[in-house]
Amino acid sequence: MEKVETKIEKENLLDHKVLLFLLNQGEIDKNIAGLVANKIMSKYQRPVCILTAASEIPLPWNDVPEDAPITYSGSARGCDKTGINDFKSICLQTGVCNYA
Repeated sequence: MEKVETKIEKENLLDHKVLLFLLNQGEIDKNIAGLVANKIMSKYQRPVCILTAASEIPLPWNDVPEDAPITYSGSARGCDKTGINDFKSICLQTGVCNYA
């Protein structure tokens, strides 16, 4: 929670209608991303999407080409007060999400 709340403050994310976090591996445990998203949504009353970089490219990282695609995994939560209740549908409509 602390890391995400720090990003909100430092990056003025409350100026946005949706709180989107693109994090590096290790910044947040993927097993609690949903819990953090719930707490952030509840506290700030905005839809939240917490994404962590995930790569299917095996180690060592120094062999990864610069143009290798970066994929993200994580959790998203809608917010009744904003009218964005079904984040999954929004993600699927973009056509850029393989799984939602």
